[in-house]
Amino acid sequence: MGPTPSWARDTAPAQADAPTGLFSRIAAEPGEVIRGQDPDGLVTVGRDLAGAVVEVRLADGWRTRASATTLGGHVTRAHQASGLEYLRRRFAASRGEAASVPVPRQAQPAVAPATYSSDELLEALTAQEEEQPRLEAAQARRLAPRQVSDPEGWITATVVGENVQALEIDALRLRVVPDAGVEQALVRVYARAAAAAAEEERAFAQEFPATARLAEMSAAIQQARTGGRS
Repeated sequence: MGPTPSWARDTAPAQADAPTGLFSRIAAEPGEVIRGQDPDGLVTVGRDLAGAVVEVRLADGWRTRASATTLGGHVTRAHQASGLEYLRRRFAASRGEAASVPVPRQAQPAVAPATYSSDELLEALTAQEEEQPRLEAAQARRLAPRQVSDPEGWITATVVGENVQALEIDALRLRVVPDAGVEQALVRVYARAAAAAAEEERAFAQEFPATARLAEMSAAIQQARTGGRS
């Protein structure tokens, strides 16, 4: 991850932290899907134990209570509810309130516990300071809203970082696509938003290698302080 990770896969802030220390576990059964529902009970969103969206379920009869204009709001609220439940499970595990399992690492290399000399840290800080004048503008670009669509292009998400803020759905297409197809398309949109955010993180690390290096050093030092727990 880059040095300034976004608000946990969209809505679960614990996901923004590397899965180390107190938040390395989640109160769940192995392979369990963590679910949340919108207040009207029309949409359920499920996450895997790493926080990624793996399912969207539409309630029977949802078409009589929602339209292309309003469905996106129901999905977004269900997504937020699943993020809060995910976060609650992480905290429950940190307090030992329930049986828990490790939070999977998603495409993140293991960080070896390490210590650094004062000279090494000073060198890293000096290099990072040279990047600082360009950093704020780059961070602003990363926080600018962008559009992400499903492969067929009939559902478009407005995304900031990994946070899906709104969903625009083509009304004509929604009429003819079966419920399972709508659900699958929504899952693909969230997957694309996460992939786009990950690519931005990689591009950021390449553009600002000293900042990325300092973040890696910080993570390694934290690992050393926690005894290398993961």
